[in-house]
Amino acid sequence: MLSYNIAAGRRSDLETLAEVIGSASPDIAGLQELDRFTNRSGIEVDQASVLGELTGMQSYFVKTIDWDGGDFGMAVLLADGLTLVGSEAEALPLPEGGEERVAWRIELVRDGDPSAPFNVLVTHLSPYSNANREAQAQVLVEGSLPMPELVLGDLNAGPQSAPLQILAERFLAGPTTGSDQIDYVLHEAEAGWQLQELRELDAQDHPQAASASDHPAVLATFEN
Repeated sequence: MLSYNIAAGRRSDLETLAEVIGSASPDIAGLQELDRFTNRSGIEVDQASVLGELTGMQSYFVKTIDWDGGDFGMAVLLADGLTLVGSEAEALPLPEGGEERVAWRIELVRDGDPSAPFNVLVTHLSPYSNANREAQAQVLVEGSLPMPELVLGDLNAGPQSAPLQILAERFLAGPTTGSDQIDYVLHEAEAGWQLQELRELDAQDHPQAASASDHPAVLATFEN
C-alpha cells in the first residue's frame, strides 16, 4: 500500500511520478494533490487517468475543490485483481475555516469475490489549522462512513501530534519514518492486517524518489 502526495506534478513530470509509484509495485496507491483539466497542468490532462495508464493500474479520482478552471483532488490506483465496488466521499469539518477536505472511502473486493470486501480511505487533512485536523481526525475515527480498514493520506500532522493521538484510538501507524513525518499508511487495529514493513521510497527504489515531489512516497507491506 502506498500513500503519495504528488504535488500536482509541479516538481516532476507524470512519467517520473509513475516510475516512482511503479518501483514499489503497490496493490493500492492513495494519491493526494492531483489536477484534472486545469490551466496549470493542461486543460486536457487528467492526471489520475494518465498515471493509471503509465503504471498499468486502474485509476479513480475524487474532486475536492474547483481549481484553476478544472478540478483538484485525490486519486486511487488499483492493481489487477482488485475491484472497486463502491465509494463515497464525506466532507470533513473546518471549525477554523479553510479549503474543503474530504474523507474518501473506497470499498474493494479481491479477485471478484464479494464475500470479503474491505474498505480503504484516502484523505488529505488541513495544512494550517490544528483545530481543523483534530476535528477531521475525530471524523475518521467516529464518522458516518463504514469504518475503513486502511487509511492512506497526507495528514499534515507529526507522529506525536494530537490528531495522530486521536487516530490511534482506532488505527495503528506502525514505526514512524521520522519526527517530521506527515504522510501515513494506517491500519485498523481490529481488522487483522499484519504490518511487515513500513518505509519511505528512496534512491534504491528510483533515482528521483526523493525529488519527484515535495512529499515522500510511504510504502507499507501487509499480510492479511
